[in-house]
Amino acid sequence: MKIILSIVLVISSFLILMFLNPIHFVNLNLLKLQFIQVQKIHPTGTKLIWRKSYIGGQGSSGSWKCNYMVGELRSFQGAREKVIEQYKKVLDYNDDVSILFMDGDSWPLDSILWDWRGEFLDENHIERGKYYIVYMSEKFPALFDLRCKGY
Repeated sequence: MKIILSIVLVISSFLILMFLNPIHFVNLNLLKLQFIQVQKIHPTGTKLIWRKSYIGGQGSSGSWKCNYMVGELRSFQGAREKVIEQYKKVLDYNDDVSILFMDGDSWPLDSILWDWRGEFLDENHIERGKYYIVYMSEKFPALFDLRCKGY
């Protein structure tokens, strides 16, 4: 009976590490807490469209690093330079924060950001407009978590 219990315990521990690795949830929540600093300085005249977070691999080839992303899609009025200026302090201070505008910026094709962009465009049936994503991202070792292999 002890052997069966030991085997079940080892297998269940292994499955938890592969699919529900708790350290990744902790890391994602820490990133969400850091993102609060970005949320505090959103420019006036911008409007939240949606907020998303992600744990997983970077691209279809996988890197065996776990990527964490927290981001907001926002609409804005006026010039994009004013939006950038408002975020300048946090962009200079924190390398993990970035902004991508729907019009004119090069979006990484092998990234969840590209998927988020496509999802937004498909859901809202638009091709252009004054929208941007402000996001934070970090990478950590995958620690046997299959979500981090790639998407």
